[in-house]
Amino acid sequence: KIDGRSITNLIADVDASAPHNTWHWELYGKWAVRHKQWKLVKTDKETFLSDLSIDLSEH
Repeated sequence: KIDGRSITNLIADVDASAPHNTWHWELYGKWAVRHKQWKLVKTDKETFLSDLSIDLSEH
């Protein structure tokens, strides 16, 4: 069993609203946090903050 919540409704229904304002994930030491229109990403080489309301390529 994996700890967390299902986001199946977000995948199946493009008009569905997210159950939380903040999302985070981690994989192999890289991580990201998304809060409202902000996304903070940490990779092996850099850390960067994106405003998703402006930078549509980061969606």
